[in-house]
Amino acid sequence: MVETDLTKVQILIQQQKYKVATEILTSVLSQSPNNIDALILYTQVLIQTDAFEKAKKVVENLIELIPDLSIAFYYKSQIEANTEFFDAAEESISEAVKLDPEDADYYAYWGELKLFRKKYESALDLSNQALSLDAEHLLALNVRSSALTKLDRSEESFETIKEALNENPNDAYTHTNFGWNLLEDGKPKEALNHFREALNIDPNFSYAQSGTIEAMKAKYFLYRVFLKYVFAMEKLAAKNQWAVIIGFYILYKGLNYISNTNPTLEPFLNPLLIGMAFIAFSTWIITPVSNLILRLNRYGRHLLDVEEKRSSTLVGISLSIFMIGLISLFVFPDIYSQGSTSLMFFGFSMMIPFSVIFNEVKPGLIFYGTIGLACLGIYAIYNTFLLGTIEHKFANFYLYGFIAFQFLANAKSIKRSN
Repeated sequence: MVETDLTKVQILIQQQKYKVATEILTSVLSQSPNNIDALILYTQVLIQTDAFEKAKKVVENLIELIPDLSIAFYYKSQIEANTEFFDAAEESISEAVKLDPEDADYYAYWGELKLFRKKYESALDLSNQALSLDAEHLLALNVRSSALTKLDRSEESFETIKEALNENPNDAYTHTNFGWNLLEDGKPKEALNHFREALNIDPNFSYAQSGTIEAMKAKYFLYRVFLKYVFAMEKLAAKNQWAVIIGFYILYKGLNYISNTNPTLEPFLNPLLIGMAFIAFSTWIITPVSNLILRLNRYGRHLLDVEEKRSSTLVGISLSIFMIGLISLFVFPDIYSQGSTSLMFFGFSMMIPFSVIFNEVKPGLIFYGTIGLACLGIYAIYNTFLLGTIEHKFANFYLYGFIAFQFLANAKSIKRSN
């Protein structure tokens, strides 16, 4: 009877009917709490339903019952990775491989972890090890393809992903991975076809949904250029990302100093400085602004999640404040010039924090920093209209806060991407 129930659970897991599977497993485990097969399946269901705290307890129980059970360490690694304990996750999957060095699943998953952590050569080596054990392993083929893309070996990458599609043409993950590789290769139209195919197979696949959004926005030239920058930065380790950001800032300040101290060079350097400022600013706001445009698209608006819609709305409000300030500067140039300027700067600058306000998993420094900066900015505008000048301490506080926020947001972004 128990064996029949567990076979039924395996089928239910394949069908993603986790609620029914949980009910059966709960019943089996109430009668036989140390049933290893039931505990393994229960762990799998808990991971699939993001119940990581429960899954952690179950897998710890499994390891206590059978200390050399390799699959328990494999699941333990997945739980740790999903809760962002990546070093621990690698230790656990390493232990799984030691206990069972002939399981291709373990090497493929370890390769996926390395890929996520930007260890592209290691990801390639591990995927190759998995494929030496199982030449048709789908995850290993996907990991190998993505690693090759990041290593600028696109021809080999596409050969590998096509091989994966030949193995299973109805796999949503493979179509999605193919789409992202094409997007990184600058082919948004072809990428969109694979994202749509993935969503036909699994309409709720968020990885394919986000890819569809990027591919739709990549129809526009400026966004394609921005994506190239994003993909290039993603390939860099944290220290190199900081080197690019700080190097760009130092270069800007240096050129600005030369322009101010050499009037003859000013006509040549000022356009360059304006261009650099535009590039820096656009990398922050292009995503929420493009999301705002995408909301006008009948199909695109359904792809954006709640946070993306909220962020793009706030950026739209900031842009409106900037426009109000700009219009009032022309309409009332003598009366409200200082106040209008403060409105323009506030609206223009707040597009940056509003573009990342919902980037954290739960409200933290970025969220509360944005709220605090907005309140400070509003109070600074009030004082500008009250005093008739923009030169007061609260305006300076806002400026310093704005600069500090950019470094904080970059630090959080780099930490997340590494």
